[in-house]
Amino acid sequence: MRMKAIPSIHILCFVLLVSVAFAQQNPVDSLKKLLSRPTLDTTRVLLLDQLSYALMYSKPLVAMQYAQEGLELAKKSKFPKGQVRNMNRLGSILRFTSNYSQALQMHFGSLKLAESINDQEGVARTLNNIGILYLEQKDSKKAIEYFRKTQAVAQQIPDQNLAQIAMVNIATNFALLNQLDSALTYVQTAYDLANNSKSSTTNTLLISLGNIYYRMGRYSLSLKYYRLSLPYLKAVENNRLLSQTYFEMAQVFKGMNRLDSCFYYARQALELSQAANNVKYTFEAGSLLSSLYDSTDKNRAYYYFRLAAAAKDSMFSQEKVKQVQNLSFNEQMRQQELIATQEAYENRQKIGGLLGVLGVFLIVAFVLYRNNLIKQKANKLLQRQKEEINLQRDKAEKALTELKATQNQLIQSEKLASLGELTAGIAHEIQNPLNFVNNFSELSVELIEECPLPPNGETDETWIPDTPFGGWGAFLGDLKQNLE
Repeated sequence: MRMKAIPSIHILCFVLLVSVAFAQQNPVDSLKKLLSRPTLDTTRVLLLDQLSYALMYSKPLVAMQYAQEGLELAKKSKFPKGQVRNMNRLGSILRFTSNYSQALQMHFGSLKLAESINDQEGVARTLNNIGILYLEQKDSKKAIEYFRKTQAVAQQIPDQNLAQIAMVNIATNFALLNQLDSALTYVQTAYDLANNSKSSTTNTLLISLGNIYYRMGRYSLSLKYYRLSLPYLKAVENNRLLSQTYFEMAQVFKGMNRLDSCFYYARQALELSQAANNVKYTFEAGSLLSSLYDSTDKNRAYYYFRLAAAAKDSMFSQEKVKQVQNLSFNEQMRQQELIATQEAYENRQKIGGLLGVLGVFLIVAFVLYRNNLIKQKANKLLQRQKEEINLQRDKAEKALTELKATQNQLIQSEKLASLGELTAGIAHEIQNPLNFVNNFSELSVELIEECPLPPNGETDETWIPDTPFGGWGAFLGDLKQNLE
């Protein structure tokens, strides 16, 4: 199917604006009621930011007052995170009212403060709004760069809603570059993620899908997503975006040649754009109705033509003012980029210096580390040598102890040998008389045993030889006893 060319930036900016408009969680009345109660200054700062957000599209001047009040209170209470939020909000309102130069200053101030306090959410939201500024200046490549930074930070936080918004904004820029397949891929991915997680941005993606499918010529799908988005547009009472949606639907029905529906939604778009003072869509809807009635009702055609012409004159005046403001904006963008380039150069210089210092430090650390290793190796060698010396000393001491013990044993052996020799000598000297005595005793015993008994009739007492020892028997007994 052949794709349709993109008509102009204001149509696709609709995708972008819707992506941030639906995230409102608290109705205006509820927020005002909360602000009427006594509360901490920090809480009040954040409530003022939320109220400003809720009124940003319907009542931008009132929203600006609330954001300014929040910014002043945040400064007074020394609440930098609140300053970031309200500065970012003021930048968005200033951009919405075509004050691009002031919007740029406010956003860059918000980004610098957010980075200084490491407020990653504030950084991501500010990057997203800077991307929108580039988008409205028709610098889609630069806008995509900022939106991708937004997506990266949002995923790191993580903030899935903001990541999805960044993806829609990337898709918007791809659509502006007439890369509709890439645009559809980003929006469809964001829509699937939102559906799976039941994200609050699910409904914000419906109208984005409707716009892309319309530009791809897939009218049935386009109408499906536009219709799904209508209840949420009405719920937040954003007539500006609702008028744009009705105009888009009228265009789809015209492409399908369903003129009754085209008339209906074109009239709805005109009515709501007039109520919201949206001169661009007053011109678009008036021009469409004028062309539709041209062949059937000249009076009505002329009436709508006059409305469109008046809106065009007003829009032309606004465009002139915007062009003048854009000159200042572009110059400031250029200056900001020069400052960013200079800061990047200085940062590179600082990083180079730090790397040099780090290199020297690493060299010194390496030398110290190497010396320490050498010292450790030397200590280990000395320790091993000491252990070896101690081991040899212990062995020497043990050998000495064993030698002393051996010497003592030798001395004892010598003493025992001497004693043995002495004993042997004594024994030898004793042995001869002892042998003589033993021999004599044995002979005496034998003689006694061989001695005859006394004759018959004689007793031991009467048969006594002529001896001085008495009877013979007594003598023999005493002699035997002595021998024994």
